[in-house]
Amino acid sequence: MSTIKIPMLKTPESFVMKYVANKIGFNVRPSKTEYNEKNNTYIVTLEAIIPSLVKLNGDATKTFVYTFENVAEAIVKGDKYDFDFIKRPKAPELDISLMKKFDNLTEGLQKEILEFGEGSWGKLTDIRYWLNPLRSIIIRCLTKGDFKVEKASPKYKQYFEFLHYAGWVRYEHGMKSRVMPSNKLLAYHEQYVSESKMFEVSKIADKVIGNLYAKHFYKIRDELRIFGPDKYVTINKSYYADAVREGEPIPMSQYRLWLKYKSYNYNPRPATHKEFTFPNAVDELVSNKFLQYYKNEDYVTANPQLLEKTMPYHDELAKTVIEI
Repeated sequence: MSTIKIPMLKTPESFVMKYVANKIGFNVRPSKTEYNEKNNTYIVTLEAIIPSLVKLNGDATKTFVYTFENVAEAIVKGDKYDFDFIKRPKAPELDISLMKKFDNLTEGLQKEILEFGEGSWGKLTDIRYWLNPLRSIIIRCLTKGDFKVEKASPKYKQYFEFLHYAGWVRYEHGMKSRVMPSNKLLAYHEQYVSESKMFEVSKIADKVIGNLYAKHFYKIRDELRIFGPDKYVTINKSYYADAVREGEPIPMSQYRLWLKYKSYNYNPRPATHKEFTFPNAVDELVSNKFLQYYKNEDYVTANPQLLEKTMPYHDELAKTVIEI
């Protein structure tokens, strides 16, 4: 039996695509090529194609494709007989770019999710774990009346500054040697005690942390460099992006939700404590009413109140999606 060999078409796009397929994955592909005659180089722009299978009520399913343009670029030099890379995209670079694209697409959803969860964020395990320094300062100020800055670890300086910026503590006489509860924190504490008839400093601290996370998410992530709690927001966005685009609650297995979460979750410094697992996070989101869980069918679905808050972003999401 003879073998017929078909020579591969040699173009800048095929050269880049071969590298992408071997090193990155088939969900990334060349979308546009520009030739620089002066340098004899080709700039190949890449786009990402992210499929999303959605199960509707009953056995019906739909498959959508999110298209994210300009996620990276490759620069190659040469001609049809020999190409070489001047610049090649790396998988981490693409991951970061894709995360930013998804963040930009779901910015409105994220705002609504963060506001919806203000009363709940402080109860979630990984948020309490990673924001514990902030929580400790609040508890100390309420129970002891102050916190001496010089007695704290040097890394606490950024936490004092952040709480002062957010209005929850104040520096004594404007000097940065000691922090005290601000009028805002004292009023918040008095209101809680009068309403609940209980003095539970830890619960007050949880509420403050919830407020901080809802109001200052980006500052916590980008300036304090605390990435661990992101997972809760990303899991919510991974579900609600599909539900909002579809315009109704959709049943989703935890496994499919995990796949969506993995597609969009990338942290420069992935962080979680060893007890954390994805099912733990989903259980907490269900317990705090971000999602609903149907045990008999083993799937999660939307909280109608949160879905209603996020529905105004339907048209914006639809712009990047094609049904196949």
